[in-house]
Amino acid sequence: WFPPPGAGVYMSFLLQPDIPPAQAPQLTLLLSVALCRAIRQETGLAAEIKWPNDILIRGRKVSGILVETILEADRVKMMIAGIGMNVNTMRGEFPPELSDSVTSLMEERGAPVVREELIAAFFTHFTQLYELYRREGFAPIKTLWEALTVTLGRHVRIDTPQGLAEGVAEAVTDEGALLVRDGSGRLCPVYSGDLTLAPFQAD
Repeated sequence: WFPPPGAGVYMSFLLQPDIPPAQAPQLTLLLSVALCRAIRQETGLAAEIKWPNDILIRGRKVSGILVETILEADRVKMMIAGIGMNVNTMRGEFPPELSDSVTSLMEERGAPVVREELIAAFFTHFTQLYELYRREGFAPIKTLWEALTVTLGRHVRIDTPQGLAEGVAEAVTDEGALLVRDGSGRLCPVYSGDLTLAPFQAD
């Protein structure tokens, strides 16, 4: 992140979802849906989700999510959700090494964005989705995430703690893991990592 004063949104908040550890990745996907919908609502920009935790506009990163999970026995005791957004940063303010991979809402929209209204929109969407999640589980969140992601159907490379995973991203599991079909045809679940999307191939 490159945060000029007054130009971005950087916030953390606490969740206590009372779920087993295996379901913790679901909350990252829920947060990404809420953030993507808030950006679309407040700016009209076609924000999209890159698994597991990035928001892109025209292929450039505008926001990211990081969730720290604290366990107690076999339950999630709490989760600390951190969100960073490039809101009113101008193109010339980004360091040269970041200029091709990142953007800001103002840069894409052509006008400043009121940060307080964006934050309020995010929490409105998050509250609605979190209540839906508590009532009906992950299935409706998964459907919403699939409609907003740029990841599925793409060739991906993922640096994971266990090594490099590469193949076509086909789906997300009910636990929030990404299913990647490798060159041998094997379907492998990936739970976390740094994902790179291959360019779209022309027909």
